[in-house]
Amino acid sequence: ELLSQDEAGNQLFHALTPGKQRNLLYIAGQPKTTEVRLRRAVVLVEHLKANKGKIDFKQLNQDMKAANQSGF
Repeated sequence: ELLSQDEAGNQLFHALTPGKQRNLLYIAGQPKTTEVRLRRAVVLVEHLKANKGKIDFKQLNQDMKAANQSGF
């Protein structure tokens, strides 16, 4: 749903290899609560946009921690 609303994020996500797409979907889909899944999805899309479609997993992990601490 988020990708359908964010054209830039959608293009960057679909430019990734299928393996990287699966990895990001796994990361976003792990939590049990909808709130946390949505928070992770937003962080993932913002990370892709900030890094021009590249994934820096160390930075992504820090972004996830910051979003969790701020309560997003």
